[in-house]
Amino acid sequence: MGVPFPRDTIVPPAHRDRLKICTVTTLFLLPLLWAWELLFAENGSLSALALYLPQHFYLVLPTLLLTIALIKRRPRLALLSLLSLAFCLLFPLGWHLHLPSSSNPSTVRLVSFNIQRGEGDEPFVERTLHSLRPDIICLQETGLSTDLQLNAIGRHVALGFPGWNARYAGDVTTLSRFPILSERIHPLPGTRRTLETVLQTRSGPLRVLNTHVSTHFKGDRTPTSKLDRLVLLYETAHPSAQVRLQQLPLLLSAVQSGDARTPLVLTGDFNSPPRGYFYSGLRRELDDAFSHAGNGLGLTFPSRFPLMRIDYVLTRGVRAKRAFVGAPGGSDHRPLITDLEVFS
Repeated sequence: MGVPFPRDTIVPPAHRDRLKICTVTTLFLLPLLWAWELLFAENGSLSALALYLPQHFYLVLPTLLLTIALIKRRPRLALLSLLSLAFCLLFPLGWHLHLPSSSNPSTVRLVSFNIQRGEGDEPFVERTLHSLRPDIICLQETGLSTDLQLNAIGRHVALGFPGWNARYAGDVTTLSRFPILSERIHPLPGTRRTLETVLQTRSGPLRVLNTHVSTHFKGDRTPTSKLDRLVLLYETAHPSAQVRLQQLPLLLSAVQSGDARTPLVLTGDFNSPPRGYFYSGLRRELDDAFSHAGNGLGLTFPSRFPLMRIDYVLTRGVRAKRAFVGAPGGSDHRPLITDLEVFS
């Protein structure tokens, strides 16, 4: 008769493979977390904070589990972790992949660029813009806060494009090598404006709306420490999201105010990620050029190590043939370049 093992050496089956439990749980938990983020979106402080944070936090747990599975030589668990990573890249982070499309004589290149009031390197910004060989340039933050009506920075940049047509409103500037048939200014809260110009392209008229969505919200106190700063970020996440949502009807009104038969582009710095009520409200009316013709994540902010996609080219009656993000430099944003086919 053998000697029985002590009771404390008997390990329940549920505890024999914690790696498997964690891997499978993560595979199902991440989609649920993503669904919660989309469902509640800007409705609450926690969901708004999750919505507007860089979505790279989704990658942490599956990457850790994949590493452990590879070390322990568990190929099936490694495959499950790879599936979790693929989900994170495709959905929360929004990875896109498209085959290149050839240009034709009707293709128009549009560059949208928040130039941070020229604080980075204004000559570099001008060289960058010229190197991109655009037909239309939509700039944001081109006016000093002390005198937005003057739009001195935008006018200075325009001097580097002799023969081009330029229009200014608030802190946005639109430059075009095409004739400008008309212009209109749509107000946003505070000093922000949406500048609409109708351009006579090679394929016919094109409405271009250049905007800079306000995101500023002042809390009722000043943080006293790093921890307090995080608390304040949580407290202001929901009110700040509401500031953006209040501008959605104004942007949609501007889009709907013109002739619906004329091709349209709404572009600029929206200070909002490609998810949530604000973005989905715009997408009900317009197409996202990068989603249709871009590759990768399309991250534009901050410039040196981009974590967020908050600059867009949204279209109607226009086909995006190519969309990509430019190199860093001259601003805290990167430029967004889009080749568009305008239908007459």
